[in-house]
Amino acid sequence: MEDRRSHRDRRKSDRDEVGNSSLFVIFGCADYRFAIAKDKVLAIGAQPRLVPVPLSQPWFGGVASVHGYVASITDLSAYLGLAAARDQDGARLLLFEHDGSHTGLLVDAVEGVIECQPCERSRAFYPLDIEQYMMGQRCADGHCYDEFDLQRLLNEQRFLDAIDRSLVSSTEVAP
Repeated sequence: MEDRRSHRDRRKSDRDEVGNSSLFVIFGCADYRFAIAKDKVLAIGAQPRLVPVPLSQPWFGGVASVHGYVASITDLSAYLGLAAARDQDGARLLLFEHDGSHTGLLVDAVEGVIECQPCERSRAFYPLDIEQYMMGQRCADGHCYDEFDLQRLLNEQRFLDAIDRSLVSSTEVAP
């Protein structure tokens, strides 16, 4: 029984690696549409109930329990300087694992998971707050999407500093 399960898991893993190499989650923030590799996304779901975190940045939604994980939730639209996704009826959550912790990004909508091919085209014009996260293009069925650089976002110091330090004085915080 153990050998069969191991073989089945290995086959599934091999199939996922081949199949997911070109599968992308297509999501939207305001009028922009982006693609992110499906194998980076742990889950896609409805906007969770958020527990606010005092003294946090306006784009930081708080923390939430998502599929048994405690995740920090950032409103990606608000972070990018667009209208907040949490105010949209169709807002969705993309859940990721990064350095042993879980991070959720609220986006305005998720259009689906589709197979995309790399393509070369002139990119859309983006404000500088958004442009820095674009890392190539993906195309499917005559539509082109700019690929979002998740690693850049998750490693960016501004993203990691969800607590607004200007609101915290050194006398208010215990050592």
